Amino acid sequence: MDGKGRAMDYIFIERFCDPCNTKNYIFTILEISKNRSKIWSRVLIFTISSALINHWLTKPLLRSIGVKIYPE
Repeated sequence: MDGKGRAMDYIFIERFCDPCNTKNYIFTILEISKNRSKIWSRVLIFTISSALINHWLTKPLLRSIGVKIYPE
Protein backbone atom coordinates (compact mmCIF):
# COMPACT_ATOMS: atom_id res chain seq x y z
CA MET A 1 0.00 0.00 0.00
CA ASP A 2 1.15 3.55 -0.64
CA GLY A 3 -0.04 5.10 2.64
CA LYS A 4 -3.31 6.25 1.04
CA GLY A 5 -4.88 2.82 0.87
CA ARG A 6 -4.03 2.21 -2.77
CA ALA A 7 -2.35 -0.95 -3.93
CA MET A 8 0.97 -0.37 -5.66
CA ASP A 9 2.08 -1.97 -8.90
CA TYR A 10 5.63 -3.23 -8.98
CA ILE A 11 7.16 -3.28 -12.43
CA PHE A 12 10.54 -4.97 -12.52
CA ILE A 13 12.74 -4.28 -15.51
CA GLU A 14 15.89 -6.35 -15.44
CA ARG A 15 16.78 -5.93 -19.09
CA PHE A 16 18.81 -3.12 -20.62
CA CYS A 17 21.65 -3.63 -18.15
CA ASP A 18 24.31 -2.68 -20.66
CA PRO A 19 24.83 1.12 -20.83
CA CYS A 20 24.77 0.87 -24.63
CA ASN A 21 21.03 0.14 -24.27
CA THR A 22 20.38 3.31 -22.30
CA LYS A 23 18.57 4.91 -25.23
CA ASN A 24 16.11 2.01 -25.49
CA TYR A 25 15.51 2.09 -21.76
CA ILE A 26 14.85 5.82 -21.73
CA PHE A 27 12.31 5.53 -24.54
CA THR A 28 10.57 2.72 -22.67
CA ILE A 29 10.27 4.89 -19.55
CA LEU A 30 9.04 7.88 -21.53
CA GLU A 31 6.36 5.83 -23.27
CA ILE A 32 5.15 4.54 -19.92
CA SER A 33 5.03 8.04 -18.46
CA LYS A 34 3.27 9.58 -21.48
CA ASN A 35 0.62 6.89 -21.75
CA ARG A 36 -0.35 6.61 -18.10
CA SER A 37 -3.81 5.29 -17.51
CA LYS A 38 -5.13 4.80 -13.99
CA ILE A 39 -3.01 1.69 -13.58
CA TRP A 40 0.16 3.53 -14.67
CA SER A 41 -0.46 6.32 -12.19
CA ARG A 42 0.39 3.93 -9.39
CA VAL A 43 3.87 3.61 -7.96
CA LEU A 44 6.36 1.94 -10.29
CA ILE A 45 9.57 0.38 -9.03
CA PHE A 46 12.28 -0.34 -11.58
CA THR A 47 15.21 -2.57 -10.79
CA ILE A 48 18.09 -1.97 -13.17
CA SER A 49 21.84 -2.19 -13.00
CA SER A 50 23.81 0.41 -11.08
CA ALA A 51 25.85 1.08 -14.22
CA LEU A 52 22.72 2.15 -16.05
CA ILE A 53 21.05 4.05 -13.22
CA ASN A 54 24.23 6.08 -12.75
CA HIS A 55 24.56 6.85 -16.44
CA TRP A 56 24.92 10.63 -16.84
CA LEU A 57 21.71 10.87 -18.88
CA THR A 58 19.53 8.29 -17.18
CA LYS A 59 19.39 9.54 -13.59
CA PRO A 60 18.23 13.12 -14.34
CA LEU A 61 15.68 11.85 -16.85
CA LEU A 62 14.20 9.34 -14.45
CA ARG A 63 13.98 12.00 -11.74
CA SER A 64 12.33 14.44 -14.17
CA ILE A 65 9.40 12.07 -14.68
CA GLY A 66 9.07 11.42 -10.97
CA VAL A 67 10.90 8.11 -10.62
CA LYS A 68 12.42 7.74 -7.16
CA ILE A 69 15.95 6.36 -7.22
CA TYR A 70 17.18 4.30 -4.26
CA PRO A 71 19.85 4.28 -3.06
CA GLU A 72 20.85 7.81 -4.05
